[in-house]
Amino acid sequence: MDRGGNFYYASLGLTADGHGAVVVNVSTDGGRTFGAGVIAAVDDGSDKSWIAVGPDPNNPGRDNVYVTWTSYSSTGSAVAFAVSTDGGKTFQSKIIFAPGPDPDPTHPQNFTQFTNPVVDRSNGRLYIPFAHFSNSDTDFLQMMVSDDAGQSFRFSNFNIPGALDPTLVPLVQPGTFEDCGNGGFRLTIVQGNNIGGGQFGLPRFVQSSRLTAQPALAVENGNVSLAYNASDSPFFGDPSSGSNIFLLRSADGGQTWSGPQMVNPIVAGEPRHVYPAIAIGSSGSPVNVSYYTQHADGSVDLDLSTSLGTAARVTSQSFDLVPSNIPIPTKKLPFQTTNFDRVIVPCYDLGEYVGLFNNNGTSTRSGETTGTK
Repeated sequence: MDRGGNFYYASLGLTADGHGAVVVNVSTDGGRTFGAGVIAAVDDGSDKSWIAVGPDPNNPGRDNVYVTWTSYSSTGSAVAFAVSTDGGKTFQSKIIFAPGPDPDPTHPQNFTQFTNPVVDRSNGRLYIPFAHFSNSDTDFLQMMVSDDAGQSFRFSNFNIPGALDPTLVPLVQPGTFEDCGNGGFRLTIVQGNNIGGGQFGLPRFVQSSRLTAQPALAVENGNVSLAYNASDSPFFGDPSSGSNIFLLRSADGGQTWSGPQMVNPIVAGEPRHVYPAIAIGSSGSPVNVSYYTQHADGSVDLDLSTSLGTAARVTSQSFDLVPSNIPIPTKKLPFQTTNFDRVIVPCYDLGEYVGLFNNNGTSTRSGETTGTK
């Protein structure tokens, strides 16, 4: 939402002639109605669009609309970007990062995903964190920064000890690598027993929900906080692994960083913590991070930790993962599975995109806890 109260919504769509597109709709009446969609970019490989609104760094009285997404092609995937300087009436788009392959499988490759743009309202600086994948156990996060409304970008230097490059945040993605039938092979959070019968000897769990490596970012007055989930195992897809939420913080607009520090408390019987969302106060404190916690019986709840040293449960009670990977084999498709909701891809359950907002010191959560669409 901009300072004039206009609300912007980005989604994936199609052009009249059937090409993929990133579309933005605008509401000028508090979300009661929306205008016709405006095409931010035509892109047949578009996926996972995200949006941010904030002041133009060169024209502080004007709010710009920024949209980012993953652009897939035959050579990999890239970070795509569009900007509107007229309230979402028109957009200019471009690819801002398209990495090539690397012969070393442990290095970042030609595959990026999960952008999450945020604008610092104090100066218009634009931050775009995203995941950058290798062909080995350890993947990475990176973040691009612009001080000129997206005309140019630079990478933030996290300077993590032992990292291949100062711009890289290394992590092993959380989850069990399992066969999700016609939903593909996924990293998942699981409940119940391995029913077996997966392709290539992979496990299968009826109660499963896929996991992602999307970073969560909050920025206020030069205070930058980046949260992410990571496995506690050095091996990709380790079924015995747990996972935790980590936080990187900068008090100078991303010039220097502290951390990563673990956010969630270590509690016996809580093996996995995933899907962080983050909010911070206008002074950079407190920092509030929500995340899903899985218990020893496989049930899940949503928790909240703060930089003030408190931890609280958000959901009133724990809930089970739904049956989302049910085998329905046929002679021609022996590994076929279905979600209990037949219109949803197998292994989709938890709401993946929780939102967290700081309202004068009070944290507010938005989004679904189950039923990702």
